[in-house]
Amino acid sequence: MQPVDYVSAFKWIKGICAGVGVAIPAFSFFTHYAPPLFEGASLLTSAIAGAVIILTYYYDPRVGPTDSKEQKLVRYARNVLIVAVALLVVYMVMLKVCTVAEPADKPETRYQIGFWTFDWSLNADGKYLKQRHPGSSPRELMDYAVAFSKDGPAKIWSFGTILASGVSMILVFLFTFVLWVFGWSLLAKRKALGSP
Repeated sequence: MQPVDYVSAFKWIKGICAGVGVAIPAFSFFTHYAPPLFEGASLLTSAIAGAVIILTYYYDPRVGPTDSKEQKLVRYARNVLIVAVALLVVYMVMLKVCTVAEPADKPETRYQIGFWTFDWSLNADGKYLKQRHPGSSPRELMDYAVAFSKDGPAKIWSFGTILASGVSMILVFLFTFVLWVFGWSLLAKRKALGSP
């Protein structure tokens, strides 16, 4: 085996390890804040992270006459990470607006609700509770309806809005995770390509 082959193998291993190193913190963050309707998030996100890292390794950017491969990777990674951070902010807002945390004894348990306390999101019982307790937060409405159970939010919010908020959260969650891992994997690939 030629010394060049060893260097090439080292770059491959370094790129994959760096990508995995980036995926692990993202994986722990995203599994902790997974959407309530997406309980199998940890299995799917780990599979997606592995696939993204492998695809990133084989990604070969087309470069223009003024670009180098490394410059193209850095610029593309920057753009992808900006979108990922923007989606992360959107997801955290959705987590606050479209879910309710369990009372203080189990704050890690979240329930998928509709969209906050907007009238169009509530069913008839929810509108009645909102009218009786104006200015109440979703958590307070859940307390009033004794709705801290698996099917509890359906006592207040319409099924369609619970489903719509849950599906939109899952989509934003997955896109954020994929873009985050992809952006950092691109930077890891650029570093591996630039290593001696």
